[in-house]
Amino acid sequence: MRSAALTSSFSSISKALDNSVAQIEHFDKKQYTLIAFDAPGHGNSESKIGNIPLFEKSIETLIDHVGEIDHFVGHSIGSFACASFAFHSQYPMKSFTSLATPFDAHEFFYQFNDQLKTSKRLQKHMKTYFKKYTGHPVEHYSLETFSKTMNPARTLIIHDKQDKSTSHKSSQRLFELLKTKNSNVELTLTEGLKHNLRGENVVEAVETFVNKTIINA
Repeated sequence: MRSAALTSSFSSISKALDNSVAQIEHFDKKQYTLIAFDAPGHGNSESKIGNIPLFEKSIETLIDHVGEIDHFVGHSIGSFACASFAFHSQYPMKSFTSLATPFDAHEFFYQFNDQLKTSKRLQKHMKTYFKKYTGHPVEHYSLETFSKTMNPARTLIIHDKQDKSTSHKSSQRLFELLKTKNSNVELTLTEGLKHNLRGENVVEAVETFVNKTIINA
């Protein structure tokens, strides 16, 4: 049986599913297992610390526990973490759904510094610590980098034009990068759903995409 993993951003993916599972009528439970989890520091996770390396470790642990993942469905930082995991582990991602994904780690730093009005000195120290913690400079964590080796058989990218958390241009750029290696990449830009992308049309688009992937496998 094939499996699909759903990862989210700072909100709880499991809580979000509580509101949408009733609408997911076309997922064929005989064909695959749907797995949703909250990474460290996110949603209902007990941890108070959350970052991309820990998110990647969570995905690795999930795979060790449940076995191979065929479809990755990620939202925001969750989607970014899926791409980062696939790159660093060289995991053969078969199918990828990217929802409102930021383009690089600079976006995380910008939002954090903008909200807390941090000094330039602190920003410099943060980047130094980031490199020491991850082993890579901030510039490394980018869809530009990840796309160099990431080549899913099928990719669905959805982003809203009114997303104020991360620009839809990030998804447009991801589409261009993946399209150079694989023609089976779809990009959908919505209107008015903002960063959360909460809408039946989005759920249905993901359902249709995953189901087609199974049929064509």
